[in-house]
Amino acid sequence: KPLVFLNSVRTMNYKTFLKSLNNLLNNIEDRSLDDEQRVHNLRMAWEVGRKVCEYKNESGYTIKQIAGDVGMSDRSLNKFVRAYGFFPDGFKEEIDKKPLTWSHYLAIVYIRSKEERDFYLKEAAANGWSSHQTRLRIRNNYYDNRVMESNRVLKGAKQKILKDRRQRLYTYGARVLKVVDGDTLLLQIDVGFKTVMEHKVRLRGINCAERKSKLGDKAKEFVVQRLMGPQGADGQVVVSSYKTGKFGRYIADVWYMPQESDKERVVQEGRYLNQELLDEELAVMVE
Repeated sequence: KPLVFLNSVRTMNYKTFLKSLNNLLNNIEDRSLDDEQRVHNLRMAWEVGRKVCEYKNESGYTIKQIAGDVGMSDRSLNKFVRAYGFFPDGFKEEIDKKPLTWSHYLAIVYIRSKEERDFYLKEAAANGWSSHQTRLRIRNNYYDNRVMESNRVLKGAKQKILKDRRQRLYTYGARVLKVVDGDTLLLQIDVGFKTVMEHKVRLRGINCAERKSKLGDKAKEFVVQRLMGPQGADGQVVVSSYKTGKFGRYIADVWYMPQESDKERVVQEGRYLNQELLDEELAVMVE
């Protein structure tokens, strides 16, 4: 657990805050570490991020001002703040009894995706990677390559979504209002009798990478181009719903066919979006 410091930054004047911050920074050793110093560094680094984040929010001082007054670059100080923002409850000091260091957290501090950050920390701990080895794998897109390889394995096993069009509950024409991410759409659904409804739908049987990851962004862009791009379906789709999933979203199959309005023909002859995402290795199959 992170150390708890009783002297809140909210009670400090600026001079006292800078002295406290310098003391923390001077206690972070940048050399070969024993286990005690490794854990100490992690806790001190987290506390630096907390202090700076809270003080700048309370006082109006910028990171650039604070960094200049403690004799370091604003980029370097911002890394502490970013790391604290990603891990506000404290840094993990080990994973499955395998140690992590502050340098590992520095290596992943500019990765936006939580899933990807957690992946690199887990792999670094499990494989004993140094921070340099971790950075190298990040530069070489190790995470995306592993996800793609996993998709290829599933595809090689003839991954298909089992679909029985005769058992679908309801089939409606719909307009795509927004592509939320690769497997979630906001639709305006024509339910008949001059009635339209807005619903979020989750594509049945698949899972795309989360937003803000490279693979997640790629999946979303694929769907945008297929459903809303100039060569796509112009936002018109046919949706077949099965049940309501978590968060009130419908679980659904989605078909599209450019320049075709007949729903049954779209279902029988059109493109099945759920399966396309699998075939393009932009999603994995789930139960």
